Formats: sequence, structure tokens, C-alpha cells
Amino acid sequence: MQDLAQTYGDRVGVVGIGSLDSAEAIADFAGDADGVTHLEDVDGELWTRFGVAEQSSFVVLDAAGEVVFEAGYGGSDDLGARVDALLG
Repeated sequence: MQDLAQTYGDRVGVVGIGSLDSAEAIADFAGDADGVTHLEDVDGELWTRFGVAEQSSFVVLDAAGEVVFEAGYGGSDDLGARVDALLG
């Protein structure tokens, strides 16, 4: 996520959403990733909205807020290419 933020952060928002744990645990996990905005979703509302079922899932939204790419754990390899294609 930090690499993505460093590459595209001046043109897109990169957001990490920690969920289903205490706010303190989410903040500890997020650390200090430069350029990544971290949200605490303690109750899992955002995870539910985007159909996230496991930690380290990825969702890419277009400018209209529509989901254009989803990947589960380990699916981050395609993120840069997907974002690059959207920015075209």
C-alpha cells in the first residue's frame, strides 16, 4: 500500500481500513505508512459494504466510486497496473 501511495498518491487516495478489532490494535497494525490514510472500522461496516471477508483484501474504486477491481489476500500484485489503467 505504501508503494502504491508513493507512486500514485498525488493523483489518487490510498486508504487502509482496519476492522474487527480494537481501535488501538488497528492503529498499531497500520503503523506509519507514508501517504496511506488509515481508517478504523471497528464494527466492520466498511468491510461489509465492500464485501471484504479477510484481512489484506483490496478494492479499487473509480472516480465515480464504483468498484472496478477486487482481490483477496495476496492480490496486491495487480493493484499498480489497475490504478495505472484507470488513470490512463
